Amino acid sequence: GTYSITKNTLVAGHVYIPKGVVLNISNGITLTFSVMPEIGLYTVFTGDGTVAFPSGCKVYIDWWGDDLATVVSNIGAADATVVISDVVAIAENIVVPSNICLCFEPPGKLDIERGYTVTIASMYVSGLYQIFDGAGAVSLTTIKEAYPEWWGATGDGVSDDTAAIKLAITSLSSGGTVFFSLGTYLIKSKIGIQGIRIVGADPLITTIKAGAAG
Repeated sequence: GTYSITKNTLVAGHVYIPKGVVLNISNGITLTFSVMPEIGLYTVFTGDGTVAFPSGCKVYIDWWGDDLATVVSNIGAADATVVISDVVAIAENIVVPSNICLCFEPPGKLDIERGYTVTIASMYVSGLYQIFDGAGAVSLTTIKEAYPEWWGATGDGVSDDTAAIKLAITSLSSGGTVFFSLGTYLIKSKIGIQGIRIVGADPLITTIKAGAAG
């Protein structure tokens, strides 16, 4: 069932929260865990209050129903790693502060609607795969490197990678480096590059190939 948390509460020991239990935390109230709770990949936390975990903990966006804005609000200023392991729909502007590191695990990605921007200061990606989707924008502030694969580039020499490369470039709002891995990246229209460094993984294997209008 759903349990309302209406006063500041400290959970001092280890607890297991099973599926079906929802903790609705009131505005201005903090639920503090001194030891990381045991929770599966399902919704546990709702409401406008704050959940405090041990510093440097690893939490899952599933615990907040895949709502990134609520995660950012509930964690507050504590240091935490938030795991994105499935598709998370974004339909608002969200600023993820530097104390929250977004950790992407396949098939986890942010699907951002047109007209909205997700600003990210810290993140970790375990490999080269797509982590951003949709027509919205990503702004990487203190992050100084980006890969076109994060926006769906394939580097197979056949698929059009133009849009992914453009988004990688524009994501580096404060400058940085776009890295091209092993493969051939096909572009079919002009791409403007200013204040961004372009680096290829290997001079013999990494290729940028111009299409009809590229």
